[in-house]
Amino acid sequence: MHSLVFLLGFESDSYLGNSLIILHNSFGTMKAARLLFNEMENKDLVTWNSLIYGFVQNDGVKEAVRLFNKMPGKDAVSWTTMISGFPGDGDVEKSIQRFRVVPFKDDIAWTAMIFSFVSIELHEDALCWFRRMLSQSIEPNPLTLSSVLSAAAGLATLNQGMQIHAVLHKMCFEHVLSVQNSLISMYSKCGNMWDA
Repeated sequence: MHSLVFLLGFESDSYLGNSLIILHNSFGTMKAARLLFNEMENKDLVTWNSLIYGFVQNDGVKEAVRLFNKMPGKDAVSWTTMISGFPGDGDVEKSIQRFRVVPFKDDIAWTAMIFSFVSIELHEDALCWFRRMLSQSIEPNPLTLSSVLSAAAGLATLNQGMQIHAVLHKMCFEHVLSVQNSLISMYSKCGNMWDA
């Protein structure tokens, strides 16, 4: 496919190149994605982030780190992708190290850390990081709340789950579908079928 792009002279079209990298990512053909990346004349942040994300999603965290370190500029997507990549590789400590050097610790970066702990079933750590997030006056988003509800469900701690429910109620997130699903799961796993 991307050979046709170069044959027709579209190699300088970064939008098309980025789309093809994302396509290769979804099929797990990272060699082809990397080849396309190398051949592209105009690499923007989306190009770099797309390839890094592809390597993270396709068990190529070491290659993602190499690209991240070579990247001329980094944005929130770059940092968040790297934070979320290490737990899948079994190394949450590297996620913590990355988080510590993130220049902007917004709700997305915090959510990436919390989700990282939940993804490898370190539920206590996820809840601890959530409390840290709140103590830093960072407002959680629906994904943050879904993640910590999953942590509470994983620990079957009804009290903590109910406290999180109170926070999301106060923030008017009860009508967000992903949050509703997490609430049902949390109450069910905590043995409270009435509230589920």
